[in-house]
Amino acid sequence: GLQFAATDNVVANGLIDAFSRLVSGNGDVSKQSIQLESSGTEVQNNNWLNGTVFFDKTIGNDTFFVITWQNWIPNVFVYDPSGKVYKISECKFDNTARTARLNIPGTAQ
Repeated sequence: GLQFAATDNVVANGLIDAFSRLVSGNGDVSKQSIQLESSGTEVQNNNWLNGTVFFDKTIGNDTFFVITWQNWIPNVFVYDPSGKVYKISECKFDNTARTARLNIPGTAQ
């Protein structure tokens, strides 16, 4: 069986990553989710985090981002190459778990 370990450190993603791996499989390898990146950091009040994730049409079908927070819902902006901006308001929220999921349908550009 699978074994996972996680800490209770606020910037560690071990528990989220473990659950993602457990629920992403559906039996059809060509339709399984793959995790491209997992990063965590603590952003102080009135600061921001900027990052880039590169992917293309060979792996970018029905892409999603999971955003977590500890104290307040962050402002999030995801830009695609054509200039479309996805905002935190477009996410599906689970306020109990303090997570938001941004789905980007179709094939990545």
